[in-house]
Amino acid sequence: MAQATVSWDSTGNRPRVNPDNIDVSVGNGAQVIRWDADSSIASFNILGLDGNGEFINQIQGPGGKWVTIVDKADRNGTWNYTVSAQPVAGGSVSIDPKITNGSA
Repeated sequence: MAQATVSWDSTGNRPRVNPDNIDVSVGNGAQVIRWDADSSIASFNILGLDGNGEFINQIQGPGGKWVTIVDKADRNGTWNYTVSAQPVAGGSVSIDPKITNGSA
């Protein structure tokens, strides 16, 4: 399983994903990617990975505190996606990190 954490960057006033580029091995079968919110995030969503055939079965956890998706990991490539987050302090902002298959 690949894991990432969504947090709030108070200096830049935007969400941050660590790691920003999630590296996934190709050819070893499907792999679950899980994003978890830290205590600075009230809720978040992952957008833009559906419909391209590489990512399936996206699940949003209760209260928007985690998201999982299955990366079929059957081809090399880099995919952009959007994280839309609501910080505990209020508001909503989106960023566009990446997933790269074939680099891990």
